[in-house]
Parts: sequence; structure tokens; C-alpha cells
Amino acid sequence: MTDGSTRWGGALHILASVCAALSIASSAAGAAIELTSVPVWGSEDDLRGRVHGVSPSAHKIVVYILVEKAGGWWVKPTAESPLTPILPDSTWSTDITTGGIDPYATRIVAFLVPSGYDPPRCAPCSLLADSLFEHPWAPACRPHGSRRISFSGIDWIVKRADALLGPVGPGPNYFSDDPEDVWVDTDGLHLSLSPHGGDWYASEVIADTSFGYGTYGFRVRGAVDRLDPPVVLGMFTWDDCSPLHPNDPDSAFREIDIEIARWGNAATDTNAQFVVQPWHVPGNLYRFPIHMEMDDRTIHYFEWAPDTLLFWSRWVDSETSEWKGESWLFVGDEVPRPGGENPRINLWLHEGNAPESRVEVVITRFEYVPRGAVGLGGGGETAPSFLHRLESNRPNPFRAATEIRFALGTAADVNLSIYNVRGQKVRTLLSERMPSGAHEALWNGTDDSGAGCASGAYFYRMEAGGEAHTGRMHRAR
Repeated sequence: MTDGSTRWGGALHILASVCAALSIASSAAGAAIELTSVPVWGSEDDLRGRVHGVSPSAHKIVVYILVEKAGGWWVKPTAESPLTPILPDSTWSTDITTGGIDPYATRIVAFLVPSGYDPPRCAPCSLLADSLFEHPWAPACRPHGSRRISFSGIDWIVKRADALLGPVGPGPNYFSDDPEDVWVDTDGLHLSLSPHGGDWYASEVIADTSFGYGTYGFRVRGAVDRLDPPVVLGMFTWDDCSPLHPNDPDSAFREIDIEIARWGNAATDTNAQFVVQPWHVPGNLYRFPIHMEMDDRTIHYFEWAPDTLLFWSRWVDSETSEWKGESWLFVGDEVPRPGGENPRINLWLHEGNAPESRVEVVITRFEYVPRGAVGLGGGGETAPSFLHRLESNRPNPFRAATEIRFALGTAADVNLSIYNVRGQKVRTLLSERMPSGAHEALWNGTDDSGAGCASGAYFYRMEAGGEAHTGRMHRAR
């Protein structure tokens, strides 16, 4: 599983992200710094910016870049001359490529400091000093790659980590951006695990777009239920600039995962999981088995809302030849908030262990639907669309009772349940086989024992025919 690390840490494994230049104001007087031009990864261009709310002659800029292969954070331009002057028009420019592999730095942070300030002379430092963050600052994160491809109407950066840059996370692994290892054709996006010069190279693509709340879908072709034990297929979000501040609650890089993997254990029957990072927190991970054999199509989605994450996967069952599904509702304070996260897809090796032979998986389509919009699917595949619909409860908020309506496209086994904000089930409203058509259920605000539930937010979840749908309501007393 893609494990996180500490804020701006030298031990941070780099899953390259895209982070827009930010302007950070951090004083009552309105002093602020912004990055106006961030060089692309691999470039030797200067970093440029502008300051606001201060006298240029009384302030300087100090810049640090993270080059993991070179030991961590380095002050720029040099440790001997760490301060950059600000021009009278409030602009500034810094050479951030004064060392060997500086062009491949993945994180940059610039601080606005008084002219007499003596900054830490990182050459290198494993961590940036907390005292630096007492000054106005602006960060940027750059994609760990320069090759771009177009897939499902979106531009993606192909991750690169070769012998020059060293293996990186997850894994750690080398990552190939070779067109023979990562490419797009009429079948979709091809990701591979391939040998090069005695080393195995993983593959990853990073969407050059941050979407935020909504529904993310990944349609896959390949025998993913029979991947070699160390192979991991990941479909996830990641914000390489998170957290932006020591007190940022989203310290797990806004990572939401759908992962198909045995994690090196050939004997395990569970080969897939849904994860809200950090994975080691009890209740943040749900594992389940996928067994296909007769059909190599799988469909994976997560629906991201302010208080909930609803995951589901679908595949053709090897015994019944019918579409089967698994779903999981996550509710709690650890649901990430949107930031600079990007959708990503990767194929990599757990602990860098080699597979038995070359591996290839095809992502036939990536889909995103904004929160509140209607419609998923399509893309020319014959996989089934969603047959069932869950409507908003009425009234909402409610006091005595509320009605939950839903519609079934075909007869199905239906489970309709109520959950509190901690993700605990408080009431099962329905658990039975029901015919197609429109239906409704009434909730009177009590739990399964008949006791009245407290006022506050609740969630209702309908599972029907391998699909899962959720909604939010509020009880007033």
C-alpha cells in the first residue's frame, strides 16, 4: 500500500505530483510571497516570484529544493550565498540548479525573510526547520517526469526514476517513461512492469488536473486477480504538496486508494482493498477477494464527498459468470479534504521484489463526474451501467420521520441501512429481495433496539445487485 511520510521530510518517498504556484500570506500586515514561474521538472530555468505588502529593500528571499537522491533539502543558490535580493518592482529570481541533479528536484519552497536573517545552510538537511515557517512562504511540487500522454481526454505525466535518480516510492522502484512501457492506443492506457539492464521498471501516470470532490472511475482489462504476489495495481489520489503546514489535518497526502495486490503473500485469498490513508489506523482499510478467470474486465469507483467515501468494485464472477461487486462506506473525520491531489494509476512492485515475468495491464477508461452531477460510464464498453437509483430523503432535515425513495432497474436483493457519523450502523431498514420499480422506506429516527437517535448528521446506504449508493440527512430534535 502506498505509505505516507512526514511533512517535507527527507525520507519522503516521491510520488510526483502537480501543485500550482501558491501565494501564502502569513502576517497581519499582509506580507506575502508568490511563485510566478516554476521551471518544469528537468529544466535549468530560474525560479521566479513576487512579494506583496513589504519593502523590497528590507527583505530577501531564501529558497530550498528537495533532491531526495542528493540527501534531502538544499538551500539555493548556494550555502555561501543563500539570500536572493528583491528588485524594486517586488519581483525576484533565483537559480535553483547549481548542483548536479538539481533540475530533478520535486519540491521547492521559498520564504520571505528580513534582510538580516541568517537561514539554515542546508547542504543538505533532512528536514526544514520549523522556524522557517514563521515567515511567509510559498511551495511548489513538480511532476517526477517530463513525458506527457493524453488518455480519456486528460493530459497525464509519465513518471520517471532511472539509475541517475535512483529508485523512489512506492516500492521503492525504478519507473520507466519509455513509450514501449507506457503507451496509449485504441485499447486504452497500457502500464507495464518491464526488465531493463537487469533491473525491473514500474510504471505510473499522473493526471495534470486536480478534480476534488466527485466520483472517480477506472475501467480495467487484465487478469488482475492473478497478478504475481509482489505486483500492485494502484488507482488513487495523491497530493505531493500535502501537508502544506505542520498543523494541516490532511497529513496523509489526501490519498484515497483502490489497490489490487497480495503484498507478497501468494497464499492470501484477499487480493484487493479500499484504503483511506493512513492505512494503519483501525477502520481505514477494507480487504476483499476478486476471482474472475472467465472475463478480464473489472470496474472500480470511489465517490468522494465532504463526510463520506463510498468505494465499489465490479467484476464477472468465475463461478456464476454474472457481474459481482464489493463496496465499502467510509465515514469519519479522516475523509480527506480536496487540495492539490491528482488522480494516479500505477503498476509497481512491493518492496521492489521482481515478478516472474513481464506484466501488463490496460486501463480502458478513466472517468470523473463532479459531485452532484448525474451519469457514469459509457466509453464504448459493454460493461453494465448502473441499474438502480437512490434519491434524496424527504424531508431533510427531519424531526419525527423521513422517507427514503429508491428505484430498482431489475429485481434485486436490497439492503438499506442507516449509519452515524462514526460509520457505525444504527438501523437496518430493509434486507430482502425486491422487484423492479419504485420503492420507499420510512425511518422514524430510532435504532435497531427502538431507542431514539440523537440529533445530528446520518447517512443512508443502499446495496442492490452489486451496486452501492449513499446519501446524507440530518435529524433535528
